[in-house]
Amino acid sequence: MSQTLSCLLQVAVATDEAPVPIYDRRKPDKPLLTCVNADDKCHGNFTYTTHVSFDEMGTECLVNQGCGPIYLFKLKSDDRPTVLQKIKRIIENNDEVPVNGKHTLAFADAREQAKELFSSKKFPE
Repeated sequence: MSQTLSCLLQVAVATDEAPVPIYDRRKPDKPLLTCVNADDKCHGNFTYTTHVSFDEMGTECLVNQGCGPIYLFKLKSDDRPTVLQKIKRIIENNDEVPVNGKHTLAFADAREQAKELFSSKKFPE
C-alpha cells in the first residue's frame, strides 16, 4: 500500500532539459530527486525530455529523450530487478514466457462494431 500511495504522490516533469525532476505532489517547491543520464551520447545535441512515465508501483521511471535514448531510472533502493532486467533474464534463459491466460477474443465483436462505426463516421453518444 505504501508503494502504491507513494506512486500517486510522485510527479515526474518532462522539460526542455535532460534532467527529470521528481516531485512530491504535496511539496512541489523542491524536487525529491532528479534523474540524470550518465550517457555522453546526447551531450553534444540539445537534449530534452519527450516522455516520462512510472511503473505501476512507482519504483521506476521511464524517460525518453529527444535525441533518441530511453532510460529506465530505479527510484527506490532495493534489490528487486527492474523491468528491463526481468525481460533480459527471460530472453537469456530461453524459458517459456508465462501467459496470464487473458485473450482479446472476447472483444472481437466490439472491435468490429467500432471499426464499422468509425469508418461510417457514426459516433454514438
